[in-house]
Amino acid sequence: SGEALEMAGYRIYSCETASQTLAWIEAIAEFIRPYAFLINAPVVNFFKDRLWEAVDAEWIECLCKEPIENLLLIPSGVVQDHWPTSLKEFVLTLKSLAFPREPADLKKVLPDLQIRSLSSVL
Repeated sequence: SGEALEMAGYRIYSCETASQTLAWIEAIAEFIRPYAFLINAPVVNFFKDRLWEAVDAEWIECLCKEPIENLLLIPSGVVQDHWPTSLKEFVLTLKSLAFPREPADLKKVLPDLQIRSLSSVL
């Protein structure tokens, strides 16, 4: 999945160094900035202020016609060929910015970490 994103021109982020981690954080902040009004709004305002009207009408029209199976794949970064380019780019960018879901190998990430049993610490 990461290789496919990279081949499509989407950056693959890493936390191997502090500067890489900072670049990832900055990319996430930049990506969500245009959507801050949605993210920061109380749920009731979504309805009261009709915030859905700020979402691209082409996206809404497209997604309203999609089978639920396709909608459920969006968080995994799966796009459909017939979607508007801007929607596909949004989903793929979101996927490229997502934190990995597989557990980290602690021995690799923290090679000097010494794990002790709880009884030996207390």
